[in-house]
Amino acid sequence: MKNTIIYLRGHNQEKQEIFCRLYAKEKGYTVKLVTTDINAVADCDVLLVANPSRISRNRIEYQIIINKLKKMGIEVESAIEHEKSDELLTFTMDLLR
Repeated sequence: MKNTIIYLRGHNQEKQEIFCRLYAKEKGYTVKLVTTDINAVADCDVLLVANPSRISRNRIEYQIIINKLKKMGIEVESAIEHEKSDELLTFTMDLLR
């Protein structure tokens, strides 16, 4: 079982968290922490984001963060594909109502 931290950033953080928790449950991951502070990410196996742009939209900054996490032994996984996020979000929110 992998210890996981969910990282949220930007708008719709509640929805991001729902996607990440569903993904973690499907994978059998244990959610250790939910944070909006990328610097709080440590001592886990997986950093889970709704989609990669949540880490950074700036390519250089994104690579710096990814490399830092890799050196710490942390894998980064995305809960949803960006192209399908609006469709999945609507479907999931309808199910939760």
